[in-house]
Amino acid sequence: MEEQNTRPASGPSSSPAPRRNSNQRSRTSRRKKRCPLLESKIDYIDYKDTRMLERFLGDNKRILPRRLTGVNTTMQRRLATAIKRAKQIALLPYV
Repeated sequence: MEEQNTRPASGPSSSPAPRRNSNQRSRTSRRKKRCPLLESKIDYIDYKDTRMLERFLGDNKRILPRRLTGVNTTMQRRLATAIKRAKQIALLPYV
């Protein structure tokens, strides 16, 4: 006697969906972050204004990167300089 094939017929309808690699991002577009310093019209970043500078520090008192804060390149450089100055004269803690 012949054995009957119990597998479904192969074809385009039975093929599994293509898998996406874990490093591929979805095609949805993200809204671009706006610079919080330009929105509040801050031209000069004062190193003595510790309350404003602490918004851009992480829990371990390190400077947060641009991709997290949304600050543009020019303001990020000025912000880093102001934070380093404030840390140097002990207005902000190093750790």
